[in-house]
Amino acid sequence: MKVFSWQDAVSGHIDEKILGKGTALTVGVFDGIHIGHKELLKAVLEGKKNGFSCGVVTFTDKIFCISKTSVNPIETLEERLSRFEKMGFEFVILIDFTKDVASMEGKAFLDVLYEKCALKYLVEGEDFRFGAGGLTGKNEIEIFCKERGLLCTFIPPVLFNGERVSSTLIRKLLKEGKKDLAARLI
Repeated sequence: MKVFSWQDAVSGHIDEKILGKGTALTVGVFDGIHIGHKELLKAVLEGKKNGFSCGVVTFTDKIFCISKTSVNPIETLEERLSRFEKMGFEFVILIDFTKDVASMEGKAFLDVLYEKCALKYLVEGEDFRFGAGGLTGKNEIEIFCKERGLLCTFIPPVLFNGERVSSTLIRKLLKEGKKDLAARLI
């Protein structure tokens, strides 16, 4: 699995062999790859059936220091990268979360994925939001993809005991000492 920086992507320095017939991508922090993430990641890997190279756009651990609610990651960056590789992803684009990245509008971010990373298929969770102020979500992504003839899929939340599986839930379970239950979700 190849690892590229966001600067590599913006500068158009992604390996041509990867860009080939286009890419299937997802964007997210993927802090502690849980059963909800796994459903989403499996959907991205379905892009291989169309000949797409499958990749993940994610963040370095710096995002945990800058975010409004500074937390420790559930899994280290190395652990996440190892899991992506074992799942069969061909590449990862790592973003070092800076003020410039945080202020980037969602459409500009998608433009980079489309123009520089040969985006053909995008998979996200139904509640995914990104871009400056979190103003870009499902509706904006659908419009962007439709205008460019791209495929997009939105994965519904995965529930466990009626509650949406999330990194926040896993942190809560760990804090409550329910390690076995948290482990079932990862």
